[in-house]
Amino acid sequence: MSSKFFIVLFVLTVFTRFFGIDWGNGSFYNPDENNMARSLSELSISNLDPHFYAYGQLPVYLGLFILKVINIENSFPNSIYVLRFISAVSSCFAVLVFYKIIKKIDKRAASLATLLFIFIPGNIQLAHFGTTESILIFFYLVIFLISNKKPLIASIFLGLAIGIKISSAIFIIPILVSIITSKKYINIIKSLLIVTIFIFISSPYYFINYQEFISSIRYETSVATGNLHVFYTTQFQNTTPYIFQLQKIFPYAWGIPILVLFPIALVKYVKNKKLYILLCTSIIYFLYFGQVYTKWFRFSSPIFFIAPLFVGLLLSDTKNKYFSYLLTISCVIPGLIFMSRYFFLDQRSLANNYINEIYSKNIMSEGGNVVNLDNTYNFDFYNIENNPQAKIELQDYVNNSEYIIVPSRRVFSNQKGDKYPDSSQYYDSLFSGKNGFSLVKKYSYFPSWLSFEGAEETFTVFDNPTIRIFKRI
Repeated sequence: MSSKFFIVLFVLTVFTRFFGIDWGNGSFYNPDENNMARSLSELSISNLDPHFYAYGQLPVYLGLFILKVINIENSFPNSIYVLRFISAVSSCFAVLVFYKIIKKIDKRAASLATLLFIFIPGNIQLAHFGTTESILIFFYLVIFLISNKKPLIASIFLGLAIGIKISSAIFIIPILVSIITSKKYINIIKSLLIVTIFIFISSPYYFINYQEFISSIRYETSVATGNLHVFYTTQFQNTTPYIFQLQKIFPYAWGIPILVLFPIALVKYVKNKKLYILLCTSIIYFLYFGQVYTKWFRFSSPIFFIAPLFVGLLLSDTKNKYFSYLLTISCVIPGLIFMSRYFFLDQRSLANNYINEIYSKNIMSEGGNVVNLDNTYNFDFYNIENNPQAKIELQDYVNNSEYIIVPSRRVFSNQKGDKYPDSSQYYDSLFSGKNGFSLVKKYSYFPSWLSFEGAEETFTVFDNPTIRIFKRI
């Protein structure tokens, strides 16, 4: 790859990861990001217990370190932005490591595959969230890169990854394969010892405050397996494992062109021995997490890299170069479309501006959509079922409201069916106009034919929701 094209890839990487990092216009809509930022904002050098154990402590400790170094107040907004900065930087390094991995497999495909990896929408979005996914993707790729020759060094990154998220343990596979094939079996013990040490370094309060950690893990596991039902997991009821990801996650995370080309590339390169460990680990990961009840977008993120890698190989081998260029452009377009979201004012800000313009005090919206809209009454739909008083209050507000706002699909797509008769009836009446309201405004970054509302919920409701405003007619 020429130095000029490397510079182009570098600029594209930095731009797609950092531009729009302040999305939300001062409001913060991602609950996972908010939980981590809240934990970080309460930390100090004398108090390092995060009191939050859904994720490990490394990201918040790193955030605290950065805030101290640049001498900025450890406030909640600053915590959000420093966590987003860490995600963006991690995603940039992940691109570099991905390039090195593909270069070891096929030098000709390195630049093309990296271009695809840069522009898959899933990577761009996660780089803008102050959560753990971009950091973990970087760690996983490093493990793949160095485990063959340096399994003990790779064990350091595995320990850090497990310290952030327990499910990272599955990425011990390439390390074990490397050690077993080298027949240096004593290194298995060494590897496990290194992993344990760096789990402690990454998240010491897993051990210090193990009771709170265990309690948190039990809760998260119960939700993930469906044993504990919460409203925002209703979307996973009666879903088919693996098919759900193919319908609701990968078309949006990769874009349709890469999704279509991936099986073709898979058939062509499945016998390539250089890809065995990458492919086998990804398949095992997908087989396990693909059948978990809560099939969240972020659960699939560790294997987002596999499709651009294979498709990059395919396109680099395409004999007709003009056809290859055309396919490459088509693969990049979904990322460009998604990236356009960061060029515009947040849709919730536009909705707030509209609310302020209509000067009505009788506006009803929904509570629990992470951040409530301004100057509205935000009704709590989460506790309406089997609550006669809540039903009476809802009817009261509907009768007295001039406008009704649906700030995202979060409630109406989850609270439906036999388990939610009251919510279902309310939304059916609202959307059909039976309750006397008509849709007057719809805010979305993308046209209806390109709507992301069909994706798994967490891909759309936090940073690119569709907002509907209804007016009494």
